[in-house]
Amino acid sequence: MKHKHAALVEALTGRFEDHHAEHLSRLDTGRKVRSHVRQLEALGFNVTLSQTA
Repeated sequence: MKHKHAALVEALTGRFEDHHAEHLSRLDTGRKVRSHVRQLEALGFNVTLSQTA
């Protein structure tokens, strides 16, 4: 759903970029990572993660 500001920007410029979906995707990824880490720790593992380039 577009916010009023986004609708105004689109009306004035003819462009609209929805960054909301990208933001939610990053939140979902972080949530999944934390969940899996907690599950592994509950099984007795020490978990260290580093993000690849």
